[in-house]
Amino acid sequence: MATALTADEIVVLRIAEIVRRHGPMVLRVCQRVLRSNHDAEDIFQAVFLLLATKAATVGWHDSVAGWLYQTAYRLSQKARVAASRRARHETQVRPAESPDASA
Repeated sequence: MATALTADEIVVLRIAEIVRRHGPMVLRVCQRVLRSNHDAEDIFQAVFLLLATKAATVGWHDSVAGWLYQTAYRLSQKARVAASRRARHETQVRPAESPDASA
């Protein structure tokens, strides 16, 4: 005898279907903006985590695909700017001088 799915199980199944259907597009957007597979995978996860947390509150007037694309693009842009700032800051910071070994 089959048991009925709980509301949480239904949400998980729906999000899994969205990831299956739209995940490749989201990953391509992230990779195109970031040019780093590792960073792209991090943003990919962040996009779907954000979807899961906002699923009940976001007014889905437009398609979920459009929201995913925009969110992936914006988060990727923010990550690229943050990485650029971090790299610029790291080149400006001088390493601490090591104590003189002869002292």
